[in-house]
Amino acid sequence: METTELGAKALVLRSLELEDERLASLTLHCEVSDPEDDNIDLSVLLKDGRSFGFTVFSIRNLQRLIEGELSFVSPGMLVVSRLTDEAIIHAVRSAVALGIERFGILQSKLD
Repeated sequence: METTELGAKALVLRSLELEDERLASLTLHCEVSDPEDDNIDLSVLLKDGRSFGFTVFSIRNLQRLIEGELSFVSPGMLVVSRLTDEAIIHAVRSAVALGIERFGILQSKLD
């Protein structure tokens, strides 16, 4: 786990362990404070070298964010019942199976 200070908030990078024929790695960009009501940024690296960005929302977090609003738009959005490693991996595998290009934000390769 790697930590970098960004103002008052620390950015914590944590990789999820997985064995998958298409996924090389999943990296969470912060720790989950409340699995029932939170959202996190996630990087997905495929074995073909492409990388996609997502924001993963718990249902309760999404409900709270949209409360009193007419709509809520977030590119690269995945929704899970609870922010657990199991649910996040399941959501990413579902996105890959349905065509990850339709859901994730393609990241530029760093040279």
